[in-house]
Amino acid sequence: KSGLVKANLDLQDDLAEQKEISYFQAEQLHHFTESLKTELESKQDNILGLEDIILEKEQKIEAMDSEQKDEANKVALLLQQVSTLKVEKKELSNALTECEHAL
Repeated sequence: KSGLVKANLDLQDDLAEQKEISYFQAEQLHHFTESLKTELESKQDNILGLEDIILEKEQKIEAMDSEQKDEANKVALLLQQVSTLKVEKKELSNALTECEHAL
C-alpha cells in the first residue's frame, strides 16, 4: 500500500509542478503578447506618419519642375519603407493572433 501512496503523492507533486510551469508560461506568453501589441501599434503609427509624408510629397511632386526630381526619389524610398513596415506589421499581427489563440 505504501508504494501506491508514494506513487500517488509523486503524481500529485508532478501535477502541481506542471501547473506552476503552465502558469509561468502563460504569464510569459501574456507579456510577450502585450509587447507585440505595443510594437504593432508603433508600426501602425509609423505607417500612418509615413503615409502622411508621402501624400505631402506627392502633392509637391505634382507641382514641381524637373530640377526637383530627387524629391521623387525620396518619395520612392518612403514608399518602400511603408511597404516594409506593412509586411512587418502583418507578421506581428499574425504572431499576436497566434499568441491570443494560445491564451
